[in-house]
Order: sequence, then structure tokens, then C-alpha cells
Amino acid sequence: IQPTGYLSTAALYAGSGTVTCKNNILINTSDGNNNVNFRHCLKIVSGVSVSSSNNNCMYVGSSQNCFLVGSSAGVNYNSLSAWSTASGHDNLSINTLPDFVSNENLHIQTTSFKVDRKGISIPGVFGDIDNDLRDGSFPDIGADEYNPISNGPDVGIYSISGINIVEC
Repeated sequence: IQPTGYLSTAALYAGSGTVTCKNNILINTSDGNNNVNFRHCLKIVSGVSVSSSNNNCMYVGSSQNCFLVGSSAGVNYNSLSAWSTASGHDNLSINTLPDFVSNENLHIQTTSFKVDRKGISIPGVFGDIDNDLRDGSFPDIGADEYNPISNGPDVGIYSISGINIVEC
């Protein structure tokens, strides 16, 4: 991915054309042996343009030289806000490690709200990886559309109408 002498890993490597990246989970937790110089969620090389990137979940491990995005200008962004400010993209994206069922089962745990309803509707995309129907207004980020279960009922006070004091 890098010039000779450099090694790099990326969850999504954009090597040519134009990038449109929406509703994706991009994770790079490479363990970082000494031969890996750069770790990216998204790596964009020279000549590649980003037409749109938003409503993504990006996470990169905490090893040395970890960056969320590496740009064609040779700039590495280590935070989502830095990338968003510089590029104008991913202002509705999140930086978190989703709660997968396991390393082998990449469905989202039904008790997690991290990526639930944080996507954007994309014309022509009606189902997820299991052919479950996507929410037409607020789909989940990632390949799995799911309905989280709550840990119990939510309780709140909507209003207090008044207090009557009666003297005896």
C-alpha cells in the first residue's frame, strides 16, 4: 500500500476511481508487528476522489501509527473530527468498536445500540446480508439490520401538574 520499504494495513483501500462509502463498518485492529508502519480504517491514494463518505462506523486499534484515514495528500488523520473538518465528509460517522456476537459471527449483539439506526437510507438497498428488510428511514450501520432489545422499560416523568397543599 505504501512506497517500497513501508507496509500498511487498511480496512478499506481506495486505489483508483471515486469513493462512495456509506453505512459501512471499517475496523482495523492489526496487532502491529514491527513491520507494519501504518494502520488505517480508510486509505485513499493519490488520484482517488471521495464523492461521499458518511454514516460509517470507523475503528482502529490503539497500536502505534494508527490512523482513521490516510489521504492522497500524505496526511494521516488520527481522529474522526480531524478527518471530517479537513474533508467535509463523515460528520455523521462514529468512532467506536461495534459489539459483534463474536470474531467469527459479525452480527451485532441484540443488546447493543452503538450502530442501531445511525445509517442513511440508500436507494435500491432494501435488505441486509441475511435478506432482512432494512429500515427505510434509519437503517443500521453495517451489513446487519437488527432490532436491539432493551434491558427493561424506560421510565420518565413527562410533567408535574401541580401540588395541592391542604391544611387541616
